Amino acid sequence: QGQALFLSGGRLTVVSQEYRWANPQLSSLVQSSDGLVAGSLAVRCWYGFGQPQVVVTVIDVSNAAAPIVLETTRIDGTFIDGRDINGRISIVTQSNVDMPWPTLVSEGGTSFYETREAYRARLEASWSVDILPGWTTDAGGATNTGSLVVPGHTHVPVDPTSGSMFSISTFDVRNAVTGPDTTASVAGVAGP
Repeated sequence: QGQALFLSGGRLTVVSQEYRWANPQLSSLVQSSDGLVAGSLAVRCWYGFGQPQVVVTVIDVSNAAAPIVLETTRIDGTFIDGRDINGRISIVTQSNVDMPWPTLVSEGGTSFYETREAYRARLEASWSVDILPGWTTDAGGATNTGSLVVPGHTHVPVDPTSGSMFSISTFDVRNAVTGPDTTASVAGVAGP
């Protein structure tokens, strides 16, 4: 689903929105302090089990007869807006930071929730990979990944009002650097 087109010199940037369905069962086991093992349901999922991603594709169109895709970046979240300021493309996205629920453990026909220690261990083990939004860039056969939550470039209020996160990812399409050149995020705020 197309969202925006930006032409800067011989570079065309195409911004589109994809909705993918995430696999809801990631198999990882965490052992609690009392020796019980619980399976985790730590899934990066927004809007149910859907995972929206903004796709930013930079194409060299200096030779219109033979365009070349230079890079494709997938950013977790929903497209809000975009701007081109002299070859620097800024993409604004919104995503939700969804915490996984505690897992039910079955033992001897009885079910109960995992212990606090097991839950915390599972969250700490999967925090940056499974919960926080990030980006992936494919360019020239190489893949790079990164987080939208970068120390010094992320604001989290003392008293957050929501699990929403707004991020600005900036691409300088005039240089050879692939993926976002910079990212900045604001978490925990919603509404006016």
